[in-house]
Amino acid sequence: MHSGSSDPPLCLMIGYADGMQIWSISLGGEAQELFSVRHGPVRAAHILPAPHISPLMIDGFADKRPLLGVCKSTGSLGTSPPYCCVDLYSLRTGEMVKSIQFKTPIYDLHCNKEILVVALQEKIAAFDSCTFNKKFFVTSKELGLCVSLMAPDGAWSKVVHYIGIRALFSILIRDSFIIALDGFCDCT
Repeated sequence: MHSGSSDPPLCLMIGYADGMQIWSISLGGEAQELFSVRHGPVRAAHILPAPHISPLMIDGFADKRPLLGVCKSTGSLGTSPPYCCVDLYSLRTGEMVKSIQFKTPIYDLHCNKEILVVALQEKIAAFDSCTFNKKFFVTSKELGLCVSLMAPDGAWSKVVHYIGIRALFSILIRDSFIIALDGFCDCT
């Protein structure tokens, strides 16, 4: 990113029909391209926040951060069906540092300092934001059960049935319930 200033730069993400670009813009107006990909449409892209690291953990990606998670129509490895992988890129070096493959298309991804969450048609997958190892999966059926535990009257399980996992994922992320699911379910 820009050096010589303690103020953080503005980050501009631009989506195109065939890819995306990320630009860093300093307070003085200087623009610097950080990332560009032109291999087809991008379904989701998020700059991952620096993870919460306990004293016993080692961040194997520390020298590569900040990282960008991207779900695009073709995976970097070229072997997955459309929108079926999350590629993690270093905004410092531009290289792909990790690819997480799935068998079904990804609807969305979100992240915080603890987990990277990937919404698929049939489940929600959560990965540790430091190591990107699997933390837990919650299937549609388990999600209905877990949400019912939070609302014993069963109202939430009816919501899962009627609106589906994709819409519920957005509600859960917006209302910060996804962390609660980790405590209610043994979904590993």
